[in-house]
Parts: sequence; structure tokens; C-alpha cells
Amino acid sequence: MPPLPPDTTPRGLIIYTSGGESHVMQFRYPLLTPKADVLANLNGVINTMFGAMHESDEVLGGLYIPEGSNISQVLAVTTGNGTWVSAGVGVDLTKVGFISRTGRSDDGRKVRATFFTQRTGELQETRYSLAVAPSWASDWADGIDSQEPPAVTISGEEPIWASYINLGWNAHFQRAFR
Repeated sequence: MPPLPPDTTPRGLIIYTSGGESHVMQFRYPLLTPKADVLANLNGVINTMFGAMHESDEVLGGLYIPEGSNISQVLAVTTGNGTWVSAGVGVDLTKVGFISRTGRSDDGRKVRATFFTQRTGELQETRYSLAVAPSWASDWADGIDSQEPPAVTISGEEPIWASYINLGWNAHFQRAFR
């Protein structure tokens, strides 16, 4: 399948920290999605992130990149610190783990949303069905599902999201579930 240029769809980016490191989460939207809809969608996802973020981590801001452009515009997204406080039992705050969700569109394009968080340190690395995943992780996945218009792949098609999420802290483990 030939690669597509990165500017085929409008993009919304969430800039946040985890373990003191800066991260960016990107979502793509259908062509001609208004900037206001991208803002509403990103705020919806951000609101699901706070429960999985350590109190020392924060959402720093957001960006909007329209289709056909690589120039970003600042979005006034909801910002603030996480609300999770570690009980300290069995949680290694030196590890920054991930929650990832994968999907595939009808044209075969894959999409992955990844959220880096220290909270995964309290879990085993594994694949969780959304029905049994910890609520703070499944809430984030639900935040992705509830976007309207929905997030899309690089080709602009809506993906069918997998019915599970991956949690862990090893990048090799994350890639092993492709």
C-alpha cells in the first residue's frame, strides 16, 4: 500500500507530560471538520486522561493542523494536572508505561492511539478486554470512541477499533501486538 502524505486530514494534538517527559497524542478527523469540533473532541479525550495521570503530570495544551498544511495553530484545550495519587504499594513511578488502542479501516490502514502514563506501573503488561480493563484505562478508550466526528485513519476512513486495549511499559511489548 503506498504511503500517503501526512497532511491528508485535519489533525488535533494533545501535549501532555508523563514522568516529567513531554508527549504528544494525535488524532485525525474527516476532511473539512471545523476547528471547534476538533477542540470539543480533544477536550473530551483530555477529560478522560486526568484520572490516569499522576498528580505531578499535566496537560500542557493543544494544537490544530488543518488538512493540506503542516502549520499548527494553538487550541485552547482544557489544561491541568492529573488526579491520580500513588498509594506507593507496588507502583514504580520511575516507569512510564502506555495504554494503546489500535484499529484498522476498510482500506487496510492501521491507526493507533497511545497514551503514556505512570499509572500502568501498578499492572501487569497485557492485553485487556474493554469489559475488564481498569476503569481509568477503559474511560480513555471510551473517550476516543465518543468523538464526533470520529477519529479517522490517514486515508480519512473511520477505523474499526479493536475490542481490547494494551497496557504496559516496554516499547517492544507495545509493538508486539500489531
